[in-house]
Amino acid sequence: MTPGVNGAGTRWESIPLTLPPGARIYVLLQASGGTLWVGTSYGLIRVHSDSGSYRQELLGPNSGLPDGFVHCLYEDETHGLWIGTQSGGLAQLLPTGIASITNADGLSDQNIQRVIESRDGSIYASSERAGLWELVDGRARQVPGSDRPPFLKSSFNVDQDERGDWWAAGE
Repeated sequence: MTPGVNGAGTRWESIPLTLPPGARIYVLLQASGGTLWVGTSYGLIRVHSDSGSYRQELLGPNSGLPDGFVHCLYEDETHGLWIGTQSGGLAQLLPTGIASITNADGLSDQNIQRVIESRDGSIYASSERAGLWELVDGRARQVPGSDRPPFLKSSFNVDQDERGDWWAAGE
């Protein structure tokens, strides 16, 4: 652990992680309970902190994750963790295990780039090649019109403002 403080007074801390050779980190999320989640090209790492020491737990295909390449992470308002993968669709970490939403559940592209939550608590997932889906009862329902220009290639840039209006930046 190597703590430090930058010029703005922000505290930085270095956490030692053991990654497989060639693995890359793509996303970090500190969940509301304090758990640090690390999305990598090899799986999802849960970092546990106990009185200044750290231990890590790797979740990958052997643990039920549909794909080891994690693109995005999102914690919803109920503290559920959503995991967007490169080729396995979307996963949700549940107390009982990992649930997946894939082509069989309505996704037409399993390369999930972003997960967001609307003001009413609905969960949405997006991909660069096929648009935006609303997730309802374990199924993905395509948002009408999101699978064609100008909405394609807007997967990282979809959001809802405080009035409930949706915004998407495309090419």
